[in-house]
Amino acid sequence: MLKERSYKEHLLQQLQDSEEAAAYLNAALQDDDHHVFLLALRDIAEFQGGMKPAFRI
Repeated sequence: MLKERSYKEHLLQQLQDSEEAAAYLNAALQDDDHHVFLLALRDIAEFQGGMKPAFRI
């Protein structure tokens, strides 16, 4: 029997690889709707620990 994983669990595993994360963002940029890119950027930020660490000085 196969173990089921959620979409987010699978995405988290994939985005841990920086090349996969870059490909994910590049694919999102190809969409005509700019919201797709913003959602992809949010996913990557979330899986990297959120936006708070980006603003530390």
